[in-house]
Amino acid sequence: LLTISNSLLACCPIEDWHERAVEFLNCQDDHTLGIACSGGADSTFALLLVYAVFPRLRDKMVVLHYNHKLREDSDKDERFVVELAEKLELPHEVGQSVKASKEDEGSLREQRLGFFFKVCERRNASRLIQGHNQDDVAETILWRLSRGSSPRGLCAPRPVHQHGDISLLRPFITIDRAKIREMLSRFKMPWCEDESNDSPEYLRNRIRMN
Repeated sequence: LLTISNSLLACCPIEDWHERAVEFLNCQDDHTLGIACSGGADSTFALLLVYAVFPRLRDKMVVLHYNHKLREDSDKDERFVVELAEKLELPHEVGQSVKASKEDEGSLREQRLGFFFKVCERRNASRLIQGHNQDDVAETILWRLSRGSSPRGLCAPRPVHQHGDISLLRPFITIDRAKIREMLSRFKMPWCEDESNDSPEYLRNRIRMN
């Protein structure tokens, strides 16, 4: 995994990351650094690259995963993330929905972030890495336009977003989704595919498909 991480870094050096997010990553070395990982390509890519670039922070990193229990493969995704964290010798924390239920995308996001924030507060983590990419920015603009969002609301996901004492960092919003998958495939790094991303049930998916 270290070889794969370093190979990814050679193809995607830190100079290609979002500068402001990187500035926040270099701050507060004495605090825990949370890394959200669903097991999907984007968050797996983010975890491996942050691991490669910041060896001095490895003893401060904790991998966070939230299992919504909505799919047959949800538990499989959880095992993938746990095994990945263990192979990297990083601590991990997993949250699970008590009851599986079909909910809108916004509600699921709030559940997930709520768990992440609780862990960050308990572990004194001042920064939380998320694996959003360039395509997520375009999709969010279109998604929010359709809902009548204000200009401020259209500026999302931001490279740095403050939630109380926790900084949400998205260093990879300068990199497009296809490049991320191409790089992972080139170095034979697996990831979990969420089939719900192909479902027209969610507005974001319909935007992505069209």
